[in-house]
Amino acid sequence: MLITQDGGIGSGYLTRVNLVLRTPRACQHYPSVLFFFPLTMFFSSDLAALLLLVPASYATQPYSTWMSDSFITRGVTADRHYANAVLYRGFELAYNKTGNATYYNYIKSQVDQFVDSAGNLGGNYSTSLYSLDDLRIGPNLLFLYQSTHDARYKTAASQLRAQLDRQPRTPLGGFWHRKPDYPNQMWLDGIYMAEPFYAQWNQLFDADNCTAWDDIVLQFDLIEEHCRNQTSNLLVHGYDESKVAVWANPVTGAAPHVWDRALGWYFMALIDVLDYLPEAHSGYGKLLRYMESLAVGVKD
Repeated sequence: MLITQDGGIGSGYLTRVNLVLRTPRACQHYPSVLFFFPLTMFFSSDLAALLLLVPASYATQPYSTWMSDSFITRGVTADRHYANAVLYRGFELAYNKTGNATYYNYIKSQVDQFVDSAGNLGGNYSTSLYSLDDLRIGPNLLFLYQSTHDARYKTAASQLRAQLDRQPRTPLGGFWHRKPDYPNQMWLDGIYMAEPFYAQWNQLFDADNCTAWDDIVLQFDLIEEHCRNQTSNLLVHGYDESKVAVWANPVTGAAPHVWDRALGWYFMALIDVLDYLPEAHSGYGKLLRYMESLAVGVKD
């Protein structure tokens, strides 16, 4: 059983209890399945009854497809929000693993509800609100563009790529997490929201743009410089380069706490970007070391 917290930098509050069900299969590398229940359920007989309802067939089904089937059965409201974008990415990986067109068609049917025939990105997307969270849908758009060659998906993604050109930056060149709410702040969350899309776009359409590759690596370098604890090898949630936020360390600007979810975002960002960053680039080995040392920190 995992009890997790949710919240912003410097604070957290209990929002859910996650029950992780695992089958005793050795060396199966599938993501854990998380069920969300009211806390009171864990103090009643309802939980035992619920566990008896899990079909025996799921004991041999990969967790990735079990989770995907569950979401499809229950239904998901189409949205370009980053939470949906991460879910669609999960469907993409399940499709790549199984070849089951159900998962592909579900992604496409969802995305088509907020990308119109001209490639305009709906869902209340605003070119004047500079939030890195908005960029997380970008990889989903590029996946559909690559699989369909339908230009409207590239057109929609190009709106997000253009946002990066306008995104406010800290004096050292890091992307603000969101304007106007978090001036001069970089968060681990934002690295995952922006950099995998930035790198994937660059690989597909601008692979010789060394300035862009350098810029992607810079975002990781700044986070590492200000947020990494060299003793634990973990990173705190973010930092304020101006050092004026109420939670900012007066010397480093760093947040006081490690937040597990943000650390997960950052870990995934490293893995995804390393798939796109040319191995010959000077930053490749550096990002690889960031990932390896973080793995040690999480393990310890």
